[in-house]
Amino acid sequence: PYMYHCHALTHEDEGMMGAFIVNGGITGLGEKIESSNDFTIYPNPATERINIQLNNEKMDVYYIRIVDSIGRTKCMLPKPQIHTGIDISHYSKGIYTLILTDSLTRKTTTQKFIVE
Repeated sequence: PYMYHCHALTHEDEGMMGAFIVNGGITGLGEKIESSNDFTIYPNPATERINIQLNNEKMDVYYIRIVDSIGRTKCMLPKPQIHTGIDISHYSKGIYTLILTDSLTRKTTTQKFIVE
């Protein structure tokens, strides 16, 4: 993952800070992101923390991104420690998508979860 940012701290909330991943494609357009059973999010719905259980023993988490229902990135976690869970206590109620990238294959899969 690569970061970009503006040095004015007030700009952080206005989209002047973020991250992106460079993958094998020339433009990155058409990247296939699919929902799968490779991992499970629990509890779902949740209020404080979510946990991730890998259902495919060949998977290793390279990167996690959480996106809200209108596409705003809420959290970006390179090489996350998934055994400790992810704090979501500051998220507004709603539906979120967790996008998980596998270390070995760089395959990207998603699961939705609800914050109550």
